[in-house]
Amino acid sequence: MIIYLMHLIMIYYYHHIQKTSYIKNIFKKEFFSTDKIYSNPIEAIEDICDILYKHEYTTATYTSEVKEREKLSSTAFGNFAIPHSLHNNCLNTTIYVHIQEKPIKWDEQYVNVVFLLSISNDDRTRFREIFEHITDTINSKDNLAKIKKSKTYDEFVEIFINA
Repeated sequence: MIIYLMHLIMIYYYHHIQKTSYIKNIFKKEFFSTDKIYSNPIEAIEDICDILYKHEYTTATYTSEVKEREKLSSTAFGNFAIPHSLHNNCLNTTIYVHIQEKPIKWDEQYVNVVFLLSISNDDRTRFREIFEHITDTINSKDNLAKIKKSKTYDEFVEIFINA
């Protein structure tokens, strides 16, 4: 019985380490912000895409691709938005997270949290998994409330790790 319990603990610990590593690989500290205040979706998209481009995560055309996707239909869902391109042609995969107290009027929604996706061609098969992990986590009202109150990267990541 003790060996079985130890085995279960080891499995849990292994999965926790894997999940933590996965989350910290996708959500990077340098791509987390709470200090800016965007007044509209275009301003947010252009600034965040520019940051990702300067860090060599996206191509020069990524900003226009994200805005093109946004024209097709809004990527806002309640208090959060997940802008992204229809093309998974980024140089590297990450998710830029921006949280602001004053909501951005995003189409017909009021958004406090922006998750801008940068998905590389190598990770294109993981797009759905990444997208679903975000939406599953923030579809919980408790998690979304905690995320909206996050002031630091560590607070934010902890919510995703424990979700």
